[in-house]
Amino acid sequence: PAASSNGIASTAASQPPAVSSTTAAPIAGSLNPTSSSNTPPATDNSKSNVSSKSTTKSTKRKRPSLAVSEAEDEKTKRRAERNLREQERSHRITDRIAELRTVLAEAGVHFKPDRYSTLVSVVEYIKQLQNRSQSLDEEHKKLMATI
Repeated sequence: PAASSNGIASTAASQPPAVSSTTAAPIAGSLNPTSSSNTPPATDNSKSNVSSKSTTKSTKRKRPSLAVSEAEDEKTKRRAERNLREQERSHRITDRIAELRTVLAEAGVHFKPDRYSTLVSVVEYIKQLQNRSQSLDEEHKKLMATI
């Protein structure tokens, strides 16, 4: 290839040779002139058209993509923070349910170790304690009345 004064090969010498349609295998949709595809024929190797289009497109894409990228980064950051808060909340709930299991086990209440059964057993145990407290209060009143 012939080099220009700045040491870069000329565009004519760096282009690949044109492919003959009789010797090359057809590329789907690229050689059919009736095709509704917007792709150019395989023999169109005009580097000046490609480079000007890609430069124009990349320039147009960079500005919006930076704004989108920054927005996406912000969204990703907010999502990660929200996920972390939710994970911490879930851990706190799990810790409290474990604490309730311990209380039920110490009280001798039988229950299944899953979350739902633990919560149902806790509600039942609280109702039992409330009934017992009410009956003890009534008994206390009766005893106080006899004195």
